[in-house]
Amino acid sequence: MFATRRLTLAVLAACSLALPLSAQELPLGPRSDFGKVVLTNKQVSGGSVTLEQVFGGGFDSEPAYQYPEISGYRKMGRAVGRLDIATDKGTAHCTSFLISDQYLLTNAHCLQIDGARVQAVNFVAGYVENGVTENTRIYSVNPAPVEISPAAAPDTPVTLRISLQGFTRTMTRVSTLN
Repeated sequence: MFATRRLTLAVLAACSLALPLSAQELPLGPRSDFGKVVLTNKQVSGGSVTLEQVFGGGFDSEPAYQYPEISGYRKMGRAVGRLDIATDKGTAHCTSFLISDQYLLTNAHCLQIDGARVQAVNFVAGYVENGVTENTRIYSVNPAPVEISPAAAPDTPVTLRISLQGFTRTMTRVSTLN
């Protein structure tokens, strides 16, 4: 119980420390990337936003895949995943965290994309090593916020509902070679 409470508090603290982004600064990738684990294009923004590289560098962290399956760090990392947001203008990607068996936590700017209408949302879990999709799962997410601050600033945490029982599919290992 205390471990879950500590993890939830850590996630909330991490979200509160996020730098504020305005909705128009969230980069959109091709709509064809929605539903895929391995994305075709690197996430790039033409503005002042610098996106962190998840796999092996670019910021001070250690990739989760470097730890053995039984490692506590790797187990805790399973609660963190990528939120894929399909819009009528393209696909956006954000980080999201499982906070229970029914709910995710992300930032409000992930769902407030200027000039775009959210059509579908997926949570990609278990993708910790670039190009290795074995044991990766894709879950459908209800895009209607369960809980959000009335102020709804771009960096405001927002809670979404997820169904962990009915995941879309489990991926198997694929090659990144074309």
